[in-house]
Amino acid sequence: MLFRSPGGAAEVRVASKIRQKKGDFSHTAEILTNDPDNRTIILRIVGTVRRYVAADPPRIVLSNSRRDQAHRVSVTVYSQVWDAFTILETNASIERIQCKAVPADPETLAQLGALSGYRLDVAVPPKSESGSFWDWLKLTLQPADPAESPRTF
Repeated sequence: MLFRSPGGAAEVRVASKIRQKKGDFSHTAEILTNDPDNRTIILRIVGTVRRYVAADPPRIVLSNSRRDQAHRVSVTVYSQVWDAFTILETNASIERIQCKAVPADPETLAQLGALSGYRLDVAVPPKSESGSFWDWLKLTLQPADPAESPRTF
């Protein structure tokens, strides 16, 4: 964008697409001017990608498991944005899966860069049919701020 007169001003709009899912980022935009002393201005945008809700691990994999055995796994569900949230509901594609949520310990939250979270203990029942299977868990979460709507994860 060119400034037309000395001391002039112009509105500059910059769009940036963040493709990474976590960590710090830095983007720059070069603005050309007609100022002989400052032909270009470099605008730098820096920030950190934070997740509203995430899980660690992001997937539960029961490799080398026997179909006639029950399994128990733990997943940390956390937020790097919300100071607190409540798990309103857990749903699974297999009705017999049971989930129990307890507050995550502070050390785990610190390692994840999280402000709040839960350890979700998941009990997977034995499977009667043979072969592999794929299932899902759906959580409905309510941020502590009552002005925010519940979110599904």
